[in-house]
Amino acid sequence: MNICYKKFSSQEIHQELADRLYLHLIEYRPEIDNVPRVVATPISNVREKREEGEEKADFETLYNDGRLPLKKLKQTSLYFNYQTFRRKLKQDYRRRNQPDALRLRIVHGLQPDYEVKRPKPKMKQ
Repeated sequence: MNICYKKFSSQEIHQELADRLYLHLIEYRPEIDNVPRVVATPISNVREKREEGEEKADFETLYNDGRLPLKKLKQTSLYFNYQTFRRKLKQDYRRRNQPDALRLRIVHGLQPDYEVKRPKPKMKQ
């Protein structure tokens, strides 16, 4: 418990990061359709001295001290190199939208095999 408290107390908040880098921190969230929202603005808008060759600031590298998480590549299936599997992929690609297109043709009455044949109502005399 004490270790967690030390880690949380030593974390840099958004305002401190904005003051240190003299940059505005902007947040994009999918909940609000990725509309940019300003999280923190530097208190002092004037930089003392701009370093030559300054790299572009990246949020992940700033908070992880330059260490990036290991992202493993997605492994391809063993059967991906087989000719029969590639043939199946080509067939699936050619037919990829056919169920939706068939459904639309049925709805609009353009598919003659699926026309609904209703009996004509009998007239009472």
